[in-house]
Amino acid sequence: MPWVRIVLSQADIEANREEEIRLLFMGIWATHAGIQEAGVFRKGNMLYFSPKAAEISGSILSKFRSAECPAPLRDDVEIVAAGDLNAIPFAPE
Repeated sequence: MPWVRIVLSQADIEANREEEIRLLFMGIWATHAGIQEAGVFRKGNMLYFSPKAAEISGSILSKFRSAECPAPLRDDVEIVAAGDLNAIPFAPE
């Protein structure tokens, strides 16, 4: 599965959807024994789901506007929730 991103609108930002998504993901992630290759990251108004995060987060991705995307560079994103950063397939530098 590829990387997937959700683009948050201004209304989403004002409604604190990022926190809602983070909490939903943390619940799903916990039921999957904290898969180390799973992570959600932020850059501006975009949330990026690593391939493993996307694999287990279908319910979140279908609820919000999501689309496949290229892997981001590790240094370009902030952590929202993540396992082992060394296990997550970011774009090569």
